[in-house]
Amino acid sequence: MSNRTKTPCFECRKRRRKCVWHRYSLVCQRCAQRDIECVPIDDHNSSLTDDDDARSEDGDQDLQQWINDILQLQHTAQQLETTLDRIRSDIIDPSWTFHIVNDQLRLESGNVNLFQYGEACFRYLSPFAALFHKEPVTFECAALHNLLEGFRLVSQLKLEHNTAASMTTPLLTEPCIDFEKMMDTLVHFYIHDHPPQVLPILHIPSYDRHYKSLRDKMACPITLAICVNAASSPMLPMKGYTAKERRAIGDFFFHRCHEVLFDIFDDPERRLDVLTTISLLYHYLSVVRLWFTEARRLATIALCICDDIQRSGLELTPIQHAMFQRQHLQSRYVMHFLDLVMHQAYINEEDLFNVEPFAMELEILEDESNTVEWNIKAINHVSRLCLSPYFLLIMNQLRNIICNRHAELNLHVFLRFEAIMREWWKSLPDELRVCDDPYSPNALDGIKKDTNITALLVLHTITALVHASILKPQIRSSTEDDFLHAMRQRALTMTMRSLDVITRASLASYEHTFVYSEILAFGIMGHMMYAMACIQECPEVQLSSQSKILFSKIFKGFSSFLPSDHRMPSSISPMASAITLHHASPTMCLYNDYPMPGYALISDTLTVSFDRLQSLLTPFPH
Repeated sequence: MSNRTKTPCFECRKRRRKCVWHRYSLVCQRCAQRDIECVPIDDHNSSLTDDDDARSEDGDQDLQQWINDILQLQHTAQQLETTLDRIRSDIIDPSWTFHIVNDQLRLESGNVNLFQYGEACFRYLSPFAALFHKEPVTFECAALHNLLEGFRLVSQLKLEHNTAASMTTPLLTEPCIDFEKMMDTLVHFYIHDHPPQVLPILHIPSYDRHYKSLRDKMACPITLAICVNAASSPMLPMKGYTAKERRAIGDFFFHRCHEVLFDIFDDPERRLDVLTTISLLYHYLSVVRLWFTEARRLATIALCICDDIQRSGLELTPIQHAMFQRQHLQSRYVMHFLDLVMHQAYINEEDLFNVEPFAMELEILEDESNTVEWNIKAINHVSRLCLSPYFLLIMNQLRNIICNRHAELNLHVFLRFEAIMREWWKSLPDELRVCDDPYSPNALDGIKKDTNITALLVLHTITALVHASILKPQIRSSTEDDFLHAMRQRALTMTMRSLDVITRASLASYEHTFVYSEILAFGIMGHMMYAMACIQECPEVQLSSQSKILFSKIFKGFSSFLPSDHRMPSSISPMASAITLHHASPTMCLYNDYPMPGYALISDTLTVSFDRLQSLLTPFPH
């Protein structure tokens, strides 16, 4: 039997942890587990206060100083780059002296640089001389990424974060509910009925054995997190419960899970349990409840645990190592997403489009399904693409235009895009390469409903994003006119073709695309809306009736996976004006009136985008 002391010991106070003492014990439970000296604090002893506890400080002052130092270094680096660019611009192109000898052209210039000479030959002989101009071309971002902008605007508001007291408020219609039995239902759904995820973070066979051996299920943080995840899933087969009741169930398990996590954060023996639990809570916190600050806090803890495990050289079993890799990758992605939407002032925008942290080789376990194996292989091949020098360069170019809304880009980077993507496609294994030529009009012929199209969707999503971002070049001279016009038409064709492939591929493999990963569906739908909005800025574009029907079907199909009572009417939508004004209005707190605010935000944002695209999707009268 144990009782919590009124005043914590010195060590627990420093670490801000619950201090629990066993009866007749001389040390608290936490100090005993850590094998450190336990020093009780006298309630009347004023010499030991939180003011004397140096480790209890949050370190905000030091953090701000480091941020200022980093900003100063960035400013200095920018000045050096400006100086270097000015010096480079002063370098005069060399002149070449030729003579005709025996009907042959002879180069008479001394100190010849063969690279410069070869470049000059191509420049003078090319019908597109503007291609070889050293000056980059200025592009404007044609449209906002509405889904990303919606999350960013909401992150500026402080949506109500339920306290422990409000979480336990009885919102269920039933006077009493057996949560032990509810746990069995939710866990069974997650293990047996939940479609495979793109990035599985839990080894189902191992967890199934673990769950059956549990004596106290309410004390297992992983099980509680699974219940939170399953209760907030739009695919949960709980027809007898409303969205409000499901939210209450999720809140109940989250509150319990949060309490258990608080007690085991600093337990070195349970680091993997903490990492797995946090990974299961990301979706609930960031997508369902829009609790970005809490999600960021847990992601920070998870990344610290990952770094600690890597430094300590902890020996992991093959299963533990595979799950650790995936959870580490997921935590990096979540932190990247939160940096992007929260857009803190001290975050370097270059880091927001840095894909290197996501490039890691994931392992596949022997007892995992074919779907999981294909997904992991697809992730590994995408990671290799992301690590290539060309892709790092193209992401830097996209960062310039999307973040700055107005940027100078190097054309040769985009001209190599299709060849690079074709080369990557040929390197894929047969089970991922569903066709020989992904850019062929017949690329979708023969694709069946159960075909894994993850790689195809990734390729065409990237293609649409890249080409949609270069549809508004600024022509500064007549020499650039012909080339930029041809390049813009090519980019427009590639964008529309990729959108068509994404739409038809999604419909051809409807269940495989949307049901098994709502996160993949959110991303694809948001990117499609962005590309369509960029196309809308091109007045010469006319889409066929077939394209309108296909896009309407995929939009309705996606919306069907969101709670039906979370579709905000256009008459009260706060997103339309917020996106137009680029400002978070207080009316956006309306999302918090819905049981699952994140689903209301996604539904509203995509509906607003779809309504704005109706003029484009409707063919002009002849």
